[in-house]
Amino acid sequence: MGPDKRVVLGGETSLRGSETSSFWFDPGIHLALAAVTNDIVYALCVLSEKIKEGLSETQTLDGEEQSLIFSHHISDDHNLASIRMDMFHLLAAIACEESINRFCYFELPRDVTETLEKLQPTEKLLVAAAFLGQPNMKSSHVYEGLKSLIGWRNHYAHGHNPGRSTDSLRRNHAVFPEAGEISTLEDDLKELKKAAGHYRQIMAWLHKTGIHEISRVSHLQGHASRLVELLGCFSVTRGWLRPDSEGSRYQFFGVHVNQEKLTSLQKQVYR
Repeated sequence: MGPDKRVVLGGETSLRGSETSSFWFDPGIHLALAAVTNDIVYALCVLSEKIKEGLSETQTLDGEEQSLIFSHHISDDHNLASIRMDMFHLLAAIACEESINRFCYFELPRDVTETLEKLQPTEKLLVAAAFLGQPNMKSSHVYEGLKSLIGWRNHYAHGHNPGRSTDSLRRNHAVFPEAGEISTLEDDLKELKKAAGHYRQIMAWLHKTGIHEISRVSHLQGHASRLVELLGCFSVTRGWLRPDSEGSRYQFFGVHVNQEKLTSLQKQVYR
């Protein structure tokens, strides 16, 4: 491999009929997505144990005191898991854009792809689908999934807090969010699984729809399915800490790990 880490999948390959060129494919972004998924798996496993430790160590405390100490106990591991989940959203969006760009190059005529260069990934997908005889793409789950991923990426990349209104810098950055705007661990895991599902849907559509040999030999739909299965090994449960002297109770979120399924999947991925 050269310094750009590209891997040669084929030598001289006939492209677009008469054009002959070396075919290079850079799988780096998809490998990065797999790597961050592994990081999430590790982080959630650690967080699961940390939550159990925190509950054990604070079980004799009451109310607000238990809540504060418990939150402090899991804070670093919770934040690390959240950051890694954010990285998954970001990399999934970039990986989809990379795949759509490659798909358009090999599936559409050159004058079409050159016209598409500056369009958003969602717009490229609409044009490609229409050109290939699927004019109803805009009402599909594939399009909605890509729109969600790219929208999140754009907010994050431009310095906004995803999930909050971007119409006002003040509201996005300077106003403390209302209770309904603060995501919980349960919310974060749900959104993570949705993002992984969007990635899988898009990879599957590109593979199924493409007619060029390059599109047809793609292994990425299987790769995407494995990521979905790994993240499916985790679920979040709600619980309550002990009440305080006034009877108020504080909610916490635990992480359940399907260890048997996780171990089986990890053996399949890494052997």
